[in-house]
Amino acid sequence: MKKTIRITALLLALVLAFPCAALAGENEDIVSCSWVTIKNSAGFSHDEIDGVKAYPYNQCNDLVIRYYEEVYGVDMWVGIDPPVAFPSDDPFAWMFGVPSEYDFYIISGNPRRGDVVYWSPEKRNKDYAHSALVKSYENGVITLIEQNWNSGGKAAFERKVAYPSSDYDVYRLPDSVLNPESPAPAAASSAIPVKVSTQSVVLDSRQVFPTAYNIGGYNYFMLRDVASLLSGTDATFSVDYDNETRAITLTTGEIYDRSSGIANRSPASTGTPSTSQVYIDGEAIEFTAYLINGNNYFKLRDLAAALDFGVTYDGETGTVVIDSTTGYTPE
Repeated sequence: MKKTIRITALLLALVLAFPCAALAGENEDIVSCSWVTIKNSAGFSHDEIDGVKAYPYNQCNDLVIRYYEEVYGVDMWVGIDPPVAFPSDDPFAWMFGVPSEYDFYIISGNPRRGDVVYWSPEKRNKDYAHSALVKSYENGVITLIEQNWNSGGKAAFERKVAYPSSDYDVYRLPDSVLNPESPAPAAASSAIPVKVSTQSVVLDSRQVFPTAYNIGGYNYFMLRDVASLLSGTDATFSVDYDNETRAITLTTGEIYDRSSGIANRSPASTGTPSTSQVYIDGEAIEFTAYLINGNNYFKLRDLAAALDFGVTYDGETGTVVIDSTTGYTPE
């Protein structure tokens, strides 16, 4: 059965009356951009994602709409305001308000293929937005697939933008919305091997000793350990946990009770994917995280990107360097 989710906005007519984007100088996050000469053909496609073609002259939001319809069977609108998802067959329902319980979209803290990249009118300093899809993400760079980002008879192809950025947001529909009938994986099959990390950790020029695990070549730190380490610094944040909903809430700028973190723990050999929803300052963020020995462990770089503190790696000494006084810089 086809699922219906319409993503709309105030003054939707503006999206239909104007092109979503032209080559503009307001985006300072561009890493690189290739160009494809537009052929004089209505059916000319300059890019493709999961079998869905991008056409250079079509509205930018048309690509997002077709992608979710063809790949997931989800019917949606993408408007000029931040996306709001709600189940309705009425294309004018947005005019009468959207109940908060239908706000399915969440901000993605770890971009993945198919996520919606959204530049609001305010951030572009224009009367209209631009939307695109994540084609791939690696090492702090998103490769886009998009329509209607043209110049001089050429269409943008695999434009690359730095992530994270204050110029745009990356939105995601949760897996429970995209695949509501998919069965939950069995606990036994979700166990993932983990190893205690042997790398040294330095915070603001002093060595610290948090418990960390290596999973798939990446270091994962206990969330409360990171909060304890950064407590009272420029990057301080608090951690709260709701036992009923299993939601984790992080609040930036708040002091964390150090007594809750940095304790000796027995090593583990396996972990399971964490199902806890994470909120930062009230905004839902999606992370890749693991439950190990009853505690949530997060990839350090994901936390640094979301909370904006510095993380580098000294390959010569095998040391992870955390700097609370600087913002996050992608690799």
